[in-house]
Amino acid sequence: MKKIIKYSLFILIFLVILSIISKILSPAFGTDDKWFTSNSIGDLYKNQKDSIDVMFVGDSCIYTAVSPLEIYNETGITSFDLSTPGQKLWSSYYVLNEAFKTQKPKVCFIECGEYMLNKEVR
Repeated sequence: MKKIIKYSLFILIFLVILSIISKILSPAFGTDDKWFTSNSIGDLYKNQKDSIDVMFVGDSCIYTAVSPLEIYNETGITSFDLSTPGQKLWSSYYVLNEAFKTQKPKVCFIECGEYMLNKEVR
């Protein structure tokens, strides 16, 4: 009986520690069980209709390299980053279609490195 209590207590402590470590190491942007894309689209809907001049779509190359706030501060051009880590080219198509329901940007930048590197995509 002591062994069962000892093992149960060990498992309980292990799970508590694992839970705490998981909370600490989880990315700040992935809270509330939301996906990157749904966060981006949700933020897009918060903008006024036809208020975005430039749109960026693609994977982490764009996601980590583009700062719409910096672009606005430097040039006054409004832009929006609809990229997400690991975004596939076919996914970019659907994300842009959704964006075009409320926005009419003058320019769209589409990161297509996956198309150039991956023969299965073509």
